[in-house]
Amino acid sequence: DFNRAGVMEVSSLKLEARMFHVKITREGVRSITAEGNVLFSGGKRKGRSESAFYDLESETVVMTGNPWISDEDMGKLEGDKLTFDIADGKITAENNGRKRSHSVIKK
Repeated sequence: DFNRAGVMEVSSLKLEARMFHVKITREGVRSITAEGNVLFSGGKRKGRSESAFYDLESETVVMTGNPWISDEDMGKLEGDKLTFDIADGKITAENNGRKRSHSVIKK
């Protein structure tokens, strides 16, 4: 494990945050937790949140803390928690206390 601030590029994503916590095993990087004004970009998508957890094995990024993701072709999605599945391009939004509790955008 190690902690640092700055910019990281992993797979097809570029992440920027005030603090990264990277979990490394003998097999390589397993997960990345980013905290503090997290910005990400990949392909036609970009987003922002206060924290994000990137699980490299499942190829998902879970964003919390006023997250949003925008797609050049599909528009912008906001929620209390956004899960971006990198492998199939789906974004799932979960909301607490709102009329709409679940939305999915698939490119």
